[in-house]
Amino acid sequence: MEKFKDEMLESINSQFQKMTIPTNSQNGSDALVAALFKHIEFLQGTITSLINKQTSTNIPLNQHPTTTLISSNTSPNVPSAAPSSSPPQSQPEKPAVKPPLKENPTPQQKAKKQVLIFGDSMLNAIDEKELRRHAFVRVRNHPGATVEDLKDHLRAHTRHVKHDAIIIMAGTNDITLNNSEENKGKPKRDTSKHLQELIQLAKENSTPGAHVAVCQVTARKDKQGIMKDVIDLNQKFRHVAQQEQIGFVSTGHFLTSHTGKKGIHPNESGLDVIYNTLEKYVYKVARI
Repeated sequence: MEKFKDEMLESINSQFQKMTIPTNSQNGSDALVAALFKHIEFLQGTITSLINKQTSTNIPLNQHPTTTLISSNTSPNVPSAAPSSSPPQSQPEKPAVKPPLKENPTPQQKAKKQVLIFGDSMLNAIDEKELRRHAFVRVRNHPGATVEDLKDHLRAHTRHVKHDAIIIMAGTNDITLNNSEENKGKPKRDTSKHLQELIQLAKENSTPGAHVAVCQVTARKDKQGIMKDVIDLNQKFRHVAQQEQIGFVSTGHFLTSHTGKKGIHPNESGLDVIYNTLEKYVYKVARI
């Protein structure tokens, strides 16, 4: 490679010596431009040859001693780099590593309202980061949890963080248990009572004047006549919300066609309905 470098230096110096620029000619300026362009073309060819040479030897361009070629300092007193016994190996670029999502908000995030959305498996695929444009949102889902079960979960979620808003999405598992074979002939669960207790717990474990809301139970089609139970429970939820003076988040745009194969959990379009509903409500809460 040192031999090739010397050849390139010799060619450049030779080209400088051959280049003559007429100064007495009437068209001296045109001749100067033509000579400069000719020399630029020569330099382009030289650099192209150098690139082809380094490519054939698998030497990374960013490790090639190209500064010697383009430097105007050609003094023999400047020592050249010692030849390497083996060509340097390029290091693979390491992918950027995103920092893990922190449970505790940063000072910038603390400036936003703290919103907790929690409930059952209907929240499984809701990405909390996508809801953080207007507030610092945490989404916590507990598959299989009834409204009664969520009381213990709420205590855990509010032990270290006081939220400005708490949104509850639950009730579908209460319907499932009330219609199960094990509960045939038994009194149905008093979901309204458990919801009232959950709301009181949310008020006690949030910031003063916090906004609390309960979501409408989404439609389902897993059993014949199941929608009657969904409608009945939603009427009870709405009544409790009015009684406790909290928000009621309508998911009326969620139809049975928005459920998956089992007829309970949302399909892709149903997930969009839930997400859009929550996003609009978070925006509303953030402006209160």
